[in-house]
Amino acid sequence: MKTFEEDLLGVQTEPHLAKTIVQQLNIWLYNLPHPPISPEPLNTAIDHQTIVGWDALLEGCVASTWSLVQMPYLQSLGSHQSLHRWLTALAIKAIKVAWGL
Repeated sequence: MKTFEEDLLGVQTEPHLAKTIVQQLNIWLYNLPHPPISPEPLNTAIDHQTIVGWDALLEGCVASTWSLVQMPYLQSLGSHQSLHRWLTALAIKAIKVAWGL
């Protein structure tokens, strides 16, 4: 999943967020124990994606609350990328991981 993390960083994903998404996918995939609870709003995004389903993430169904974590990072970069465009990129990258593309 290292390539997935690199792909996320390539679409201007906040580095800790990229690492967390990959970590949570590995927890789901390999049925690993959960690490300590993350700070808000990251914890909320993790909870919402868990409700939507981590398998659903790999099918392109991304919890919109990830944008609450991503928005301040894009603003700090002075990026004009919209959160919708970033969420779409996240969904596409996740689908590519699922299909091994």
